[in-house]
Amino acid sequence: MARVLRLLLPILLLLGCEPPKPTPDTQPLVDGARNESWRKQPRPISKPDSETCEHGTEGRLAAKEADRSRLTERLARGEADAEREAREAASKGAFGLIWLRRWGDSQPSGMLCRGPDNAHMGPDMPLERFGLHIDHNPLPPGHAPPKTEAAMADYALRYNRAMLADPRFPYADICAQAKPRPQFTQNDIRQPDEWAGPPPAPPTSRPLSLGEAARHGTPASLDQWIARRADRLDEPDDFALTPLAWAVLHDRPEAVRSLLAAGADPYPTLCNHHPEAPALVLAMRLRRPYVIEMARAGGLGTRRPWPRRLMVIAVETDQVALVRLMLSQPNQAGDGPLHRRDEPLSPAMKRALDARSKD
Repeated sequence: MARVLRLLLPILLLLGCEPPKPTPDTQPLVDGARNESWRKQPRPISKPDSETCEHGTEGRLAAKEADRSRLTERLARGEADAEREAREAASKGAFGLIWLRRWGDSQPSGMLCRGPDNAHMGPDMPLERFGLHIDHNPLPPGHAPPKTEAAMADYALRYNRAMLADPRFPYADICAQAKPRPQFTQNDIRQPDEWAGPPPAPPTSRPLSLGEAARHGTPASLDQWIARRADRLDEPDDFALTPLAWAVLHDRPEAVRSLLAAGADPYPTLCNHHPEAPALVLAMRLRRPYVIEMARAGGLGTRRPWPRRLMVIAVETDQVALVRLMLSQPNQAGDGPLHRRDEPLSPAMKRALDARSKD
């Protein structure tokens, strides 16, 4: 009898246990323009569900690997047509390029794009159909790459060039044909000052996307795209950047103000994105003069407290007026220091932080 009870006990315990109920998120992901009722509500800071984000990443990687495997089979049968397949993909709005990956460097085959390489968190590359891993060591003299590898490399080059030439490709203003760039170079989202610059092309009245309108569209064309995408102003593109982030990167203050007035969030919570990718962080890194204007429009310090991360960046970039504003408003600084002990501070910044310690 005692033995029977010992065997039944684990089963009884399992039957009596209920799985924990999921806790609902305190804030949905940001999804575009807001109405006036939203503007009157506090915005709690929350993090996206990491498990959901990770699951999505795994699904995308599996789809890309399946695409690459099918292409390998078509190449072996002589059925692949890079130019035709690029046109078909563009007609479906699938503008991903084929990337070459090597140790220390990744780039789309035969192209360079003037956007961040690492704004996505995880293994995804921006604007990627799939990636090809190549050996970074040169082949010995007299040796040729395997036939399948050579066919894939040729297909990748022709596919990317056909995609770039397609009139529907929405990144022609920031992507161009180019020779392979030197190894160990990267458009790092953490150092936008090294690659961001003025608008990539003359103003256009016919941008192909809201992102392009933010980069170099005329004011009228930007207004038209804002009206068309009013419910998706904070939707990131293939480079994991929102239209507001592009306007900041190319220093277009009027475009910034138009997007903010329409309800764009300068500091949205987005899934699987680098914490340096939000428009407000980029504006702080680049020391744009409209940083405080952006923060106020986004409710930082009023509807939601200043996140500690933004306060640390403000100290790092020596923006004294901004730090003083942050310290005077609701914030999440906590009791710890806002800078490393070995980090040199300007006299004005030191005074601002000393005043904080005295309060």
